[in-house]
Amino acid sequence: MPYAIIRLEKRDTVAIVKMDKHHERKKDEYKSNPDIDKERTHLNYYFKEPTSTYAHMANERISKMKCRVRKDSVLMVDTFLGGSPEFLQKMNPAEQKEFLKHAYDFVVDYVGEDNILSAVVHMDEKTPHLHVTFTPITADGRLSAKEILGNQQKYIDRQNKFFSHMKLKWNELERGEPSKETGRKHLPVYEFKRVTQEIKKLKERLHEIQNESIENISPEDIILMKNELRELQEKLQVADKKANSPIIEIEIPSDEKMSAAREVLTRKNINFAETSHGISVPKYVEKIINEALSDFKPQKNYISMRKKIALDIDESIYFSNNYEKLLENLQEKGYDVKHGKHIAVRPSNAERFIRLKSLGEYYTEDALKFRIENKDKFYNACRDKISKTSGMEKEFNAAVGEVIGLFYEKRISPRKSNDSEPYSFKNDYRITKLLDCAKIISNENITGENIQDKMDELQSRKTEIYKRIGEMKESQRIRADLINCGGEVYSGGASMSEETKTFLVSYGIEGMQDIENLKEIYSENEKEMQTLNLELEESKQKLSSYMKISALYDDLKHGSYIDKLVHEELERRGDEKEEIE
Repeated sequence: MPYAIIRLEKRDTVAIVKMDKHHERKKDEYKSNPDIDKERTHLNYYFKEPTSTYAHMANERISKMKCRVRKDSVLMVDTFLGGSPEFLQKMNPAEQKEFLKHAYDFVVDYVGEDNILSAVVHMDEKTPHLHVTFTPITADGRLSAKEILGNQQKYIDRQNKFFSHMKLKWNELERGEPSKETGRKHLPVYEFKRVTQEIKKLKERLHEIQNESIENISPEDIILMKNELRELQEKLQVADKKANSPIIEIEIPSDEKMSAAREVLTRKNINFAETSHGISVPKYVEKIINEALSDFKPQKNYISMRKKIALDIDESIYFSNNYEKLLENLQEKGYDVKHGKHIAVRPSNAERFIRLKSLGEYYTEDALKFRIENKDKFYNACRDKISKTSGMEKEFNAAVGEVIGLFYEKRISPRKSNDSEPYSFKNDYRITKLLDCAKIISNENITGENIQDKMDELQSRKTEIYKRIGEMKESQRIRADLINCGGEVYSGGASMSEETKTFLVSYGIEGMQDIENLKEIYSENEKEMQTLNLELEESKQKLSSYMKISALYDDLKHGSYIDKLVHEELERRGDEKEEIE
């Protein structure tokens, strides 16, 4: 039965960068999708060609529409449009283009052409299909993927309208039954492809082992093959379970918990789809989500009066040339100031005065005067660093100056990196993040041209380590069997059959000394595996850092970083105002 297909998925900031590289064919290799034939990529074409990167265009559109942006706002939606393979493959290229253009027209009517960033047709895969990316801005100018994508009922309504739209020209099309009505849910195509490829490889290797001629195999290889066979059968069971895993929707009650779940799934490279009330994942992922949510600790928005006073002082220092001006600035913030042997202040909503020195060692008169006198040193050092660096590193150092500028313009508020220290530019979480990135860029010789290659190298090294650890685990399992078996036999705890003797001798085990030697080898290999595991963890952390640097650099390059900081600040101030009210 021929079908027309439409699928909409939310994309976060990191995913936007990945989608841009994938949809626009900016990568040299596509290991995640072996169906892509690079020799046919020149046949791809557009209904709407992007003018810049997806991230830049999305932020530009959002800024132009003056949309309110939350920290967890969805900035882009990726739309897949196509048809059942047997239906599209019967068409000639002109007919395929007409079909996909008609599908594109539906999206234009649904979201508005001004919101569309790119509409690219991929002819370099087995079945032609269309990707339309757009900013989810409503007709009244709000950024709301939740409203555009809607709940399950809106999803069914959209599918019905799309089916009716396509059936006007292709009457042979049939409407699939909604999963809400049938109760069936299946793995998405991208996950099904990956799992079925894994099953195919496992079955091929399984077939090879089962058809080996026993006469031509050494006792050692027989043991190895039995262990591999057992491991393959276990993997096959897991893969089959994944392939047949139903899709479930897990309700997630808050934006903060949603961010935590999103972070865990992204880190583990698990595909997912966000829904109006939570997240849609294969059933086997449910345990991972539940563990992430059970470990989640919400951020506390409450700030004590004494901390609030300290933070106001920290901020006022940067607008003060001397100690007296600092006290004036505090009065302008609504504090009553009591002079005397010990300076004390009282917030407008408090009954008692609080001595400044009681706030800690950084708030005595001498300490405050010292901080005022040295307040510009960090900024001047950053300016010097800009003139001495280049490329990516310079972009990040220059952004530090822009963040400081926003602070002086009072467009952003103090936000600490280390809560136990007083606020300063050196302890601003935004500036700390930029400087940390600049340091990594400098130490690792990262450039805009080589960062993708470095990420690919790290990913390859991760794969190599996983493989090496797997091989060593298998060898260690055999050694453990030999140590247990040989230990019992040669210590006199068990009788030795001819078969057991042949087995042990084939591995060079002829007495307790050989067992002791094997124990040493086992111990050395355990240490090597620990070293490999440490290297693996280091590679994971480094890859995560590089991915964050890449996404942040993209924002800096296209001027969207500062806009995002301002949007976050406006959102935070709005939340604080709501809490007060």
